[in-house]
Amino acid sequence: MPFKDGDASTKEVYYTADSNPVADSDPVEDAVHRVKRILDAKHDIADIEKICEEQAELDVQQQKQLAVSLCK
Repeated sequence: MPFKDGDASTKEVYYTADSNPVADSDPVEDAVHRVKRILDAKHDIADIEKICEEQAELDVQQQKQLAVSLCK
């Protein structure tokens, strides 16, 4: 990432920022956008009992233990 000229005029600084938005992106702003995407995502409530029953590789006792663990 190239360093910005400390003696650059305001017009030059804005031109530089607009010319390469990826290199000059604000990490905090990027994080805010990621959080908003996560929060805006649509999620359905998981049916834990059904999910545990679908685990064919587990016996009934293990399925019950898994359900207890997931409900915590």
